[in-house]
Amino acid sequence: MEFNINWKPEENGKLHRNVEINEILLDTMEELFPLESGATILEIGGGDGVFAETASSRGYAPTVLDCDEAQLKSLPSSLPVIQADWADIEESDSRLAEKYHVVVCNFNTAVQSVDELRKMNHTAAEWCIVNRLLMYKEPMIDRMAKALDLPVKPVFPKLKQDYIQFNSNSVIAGHRADVHFNDLVWETKRTPQEASNRFLSVYFAGKEIPEGLEEQALKIAESMASDGTVSDSVSAHVAHLHWNVNYR
Repeated sequence: MEFNINWKPEENGKLHRNVEINEILLDTMEELFPLESGATILEIGGGDGVFAETASSRGYAPTVLDCDEAQLKSLPSSLPVIQADWADIEESDSRLAEKYHVVVCNFNTAVQSVDELRKMNHTAAEWCIVNRLLMYKEPMIDRMAKALDLPVKPVFPKLKQDYIQFNSNSVIAGHRADVHFNDLVWETKRTPQEASNRFLSVYFAGKEIPEGLEEQALKIAESMASDGTVSDSVSAHVAHLHWNVNYR
């Protein structure tokens, strides 16, 4: 299933895109299993609050669990939060005593082991869902690398984390997980400087940037710009692993 996302960059494009992506994720959740109005949702690693706010607007009751105190403080006071690292919080923690209808982990590495999946299983009353980006592709990165005579390499290769063992043949705490896939496509527009910075930060990922390359990258980005912006059709392949804790 492929979704094409369109938004107006001048209207806080990134936030608008994230809202649309989370609308799609909620659509997917509702397609996979029924959720009643007022259903409680625990989002693991949801410090930016976008998923929780979108879920709240649909009549659900989300709680955000994240270890980043600053992010949690920036969320609306109406959103319940739990400041904790999912890897460290104990199943017996009183803050998890009230089981949630759904426990979800969206697009981050907060859940990376079978033990952490089992903890999700223990905390959920009905459903668990883990969203994983299997592939995230920005063609602009490849185009700039070729123009600079640099080898093209994957931006975000298929995740090597425990995803493979979390596929539909895996058994999690006695429960079999199913996998549903979505393909998301959206258009990103950046100024040449923003495009150059994006290329350098992703391609070199914290490594030292060769001398003179910043200037070259900016010139390439300027040559790629049309009407002052560099357009990039970004795509993501997303896996949704989901299971009902009452089905064995």
